[in-house]
Amino acid sequence: MTESTELLIGSLREDRAALLSLAGGDLDLAVPTCPGWNLRELLIHLGRVHRWAGRATESAPTADWPDFPPRPGPGTHLGSWIVDGIDSLIERFCTTDLDRPCWGFAGDADLRWWLRRQTLETVLHRWDGQTAGGSPDPIDGDLAVVGVDEWCELESARWFKPQPGLSATVHLHATDGDGEWLLRISPEGFTWQHGHHKGDVAVRASRAKLFLILWNRRGIDSAEVFGDTGTLSNLLAATAV
Repeated sequence: MTESTELLIGSLREDRAALLSLAGGDLDLAVPTCPGWNLRELLIHLGRVHRWAGRATESAPTADWPDFPPRPGPGTHLGSWIVDGIDSLIERFCTTDLDRPCWGFAGDADLRWWLRRQTLETVLHRWDGQTAGGSPDPIDGDLAVVGVDEWCELESARWFKPQPGLSATVHLHATDGDGEWLLRISPEGFTWQHGHHKGDVAVRASRAKLFLILWNRRGIDSAEVFGDTGTLSNLLAATAV
């Protein structure tokens, strides 16, 4: 198991315990970072996504979009249901060749791609769920760097919404470890690269905070911003999922 694989699998295992704890709490608590959801809906969404990802890893690269699994039936113990979904993913990722190609929604994919995607989906929603009851556990800085990279890859491949007249560069700078990125947005698309480069706007924050800002979980006022904050706001609007 490579170092990066250990990081991802380890995060999934840690979040498994946190989600089980959340499932045993007040499921009617509103989730402030996911407007319109309470804790119950967040956990059901995540459990369905885990099962959907499992179907994706079993599908050929050219297969149709996998069907989304149903909601848990009446009387289902939500904690057991959430854990079953995570355990199934962990077993698959630990016992299957991670380089095996499979279906993906943003170009070529393999099981390693899905391991990263599901680890980041899980840690983000674990963080969301914990905000419903107070202060969430921190997100590991090394994992957050993986998350920023993935966010950039998905934006450039699928999610970016070009807007006429929107053209700028944004430099992201981690303050608690390695991590620098230059994002370029234009009417033609979104590109990015690692490294120290001067941008129209510079954003300095911890690695976890940069990850959360890009996913619209933290506001830009939680970081040091140098340059036109409107440019950063426009970037986040054009890259919102």
